[in-house]
Amino acid sequence: MNYLLDTHALLWSFFEPERLSAKAREILLNDACEIYYSRRSQI
Repeated sequence: MNYLLDTHALLWSFFEPERLSAKAREILLNDACEIYYSRRSQI
């Protein structure tokens, strides 16, 4: 399954994982899931 993280979820996953729901943490730790995030390009 593919997932796209928003900025808050991405930052929380690194710095404050307790702010994520149990389901979100489960998804992030599952090697079968592909996690994507958008990167803002510099102008």
